Amino acid sequence: MNGPEPTPSAAAWLGTVSQQVVQTAVVLLVAVLIILASRLFIHRMLRAVAGAPGFVRLMALRGSTPAQRRRESQRRERRTTTIASLLTNAVTVVVVVVSLLTLLQVWEYPATPLLTSVGIVGVAVGFGFQQILRDYLAGIFITLEDQFGIGDLIETSEVVGRVRAMSLRITTVEAEDGAIWYLRNGEILRVANRSQGTATTAIPVTRPAEDPSASSAPPTGRLPRTEATEGPHRTTAPQNRTQEDPR
Repeated sequence: MNGPEPTPSAAAWLGTVSQQVVQTAVVLLVAVLIILASRLFIHRMLRAVAGAPGFVRLMALRGSTPAQRRRESQRRERRTTTIASLLTNAVTVVVVVVSLLTLLQVWEYPATPLLTSVGIVGVAVGFGFQQILRDYLAGIFITLEDQFGIGDLIETSEVVGRVRAMSLRITTVEAEDGAIWYLRNGEILRVANRSQGTATTAIPVTRPAEDPSASSAPPTGRLPRTEATEGPHRTTAPQNRTQEDPR
């Protein structure tokens, strides 16, 4: 004895749900594949592009020490890692947003109210965290443009010192007196990198005061010619001699 057969409406609903499940699985699978492929492509591309320094860097590294070349290699590697992380995160966000919008359409959910709510929340969050976003954006451009790196001697409007640590938001600088400064990247408006190019240092030299009594001395440092210093060529004053009368 067989059970009750599903009604046409139930069969249609089951068919629609199964179709939506399959479409959801396909969307998620495609999204994961796109993210993995983009990460692999970005890492390989950046390794090929940033694997060697540019012409300007090559000219600057001529005659440099092994320590300087090793530091330059570490900076390139760190910059490549940062750029790769930024690009992969951007691709991931875009793929996730597109996938969510596609899934909303698959499950026939109206996306307009959700997008409106997200937009309002985004504006409120943007006003609250605009300074933090400014710091992060400045840190991204500092890293991309290679304005300075760890170990560089920099000069800003606040401090002159050597960079000890860097992040996308904070740059740590050790001043000449040993103080540690934490500079927000968004507040660094002007910076001079003394480790790039040719920098000169002015060293003040104090000249000792001259002795007034030494001005009367001969400039050559020799004693004046006198009878005691004339040597074999000295002359003597004539002397009056009297002769005795032999008588």
